[in-house]
Amino acid sequence: MYKHILHTVKVLVLFPILFVGVYGSSIDDESDHLHSGHDWEIGLSLGYANLVTEKEEGINSHLHILRRLGDEGWQKYISLGLGAEIIVTDEQHYGLMTTIAFHPIEDLVLAISPGLEFSDHGTGWESNYATHIEMAYTFDVSEDYHLGPVIGYSKTQEAEHYTLGIHIGIPL
Repeated sequence: MYKHILHTVKVLVLFPILFVGVYGSSIDDESDHLHSGHDWEIGLSLGYANLVTEKEEGINSHLHILRRLGDEGWQKYISLGLGAEIIVTDEQHYGLMTTIAFHPIEDLVLAISPGLEFSDHGTGWESNYATHIEMAYTFDVSEDYHLGPVIGYSKTQEAEHYTLGIHIGIPL
């Protein structure tokens, strides 16, 4: 049953990524970059996680809140914030992190997030320092939100995982 749900999540993630990749440029051309100029963003990424070290696959959910440092100069290229991640497998994994995001061009976000990963592998809860790296390319859908593909990588001293999903951002 769990494998069937995971396969469904893979299809639900990969199809929109392909759709956005093919159709997304026309959405972006018409949008006039609607999420530019907003100081805050709440973002949610949903998708697939491959836990390399543990040889498991799971469902990934990542939530963050970011604040752009400014509208002009170098400040418009940097956001700071907080994030949380949940990976659902037979053994759940949780993460809490601070985030530094770089916006080198409109709609592209490169983020690095140092933090803690919490997991229970049957021997009790343990926590490890983790570095999470993420890249998203978003397309404005309306004034209320944008979406696009996101990929991520996270590494602790003992484990690593890759993620692939859809990012939904709500500018505030």
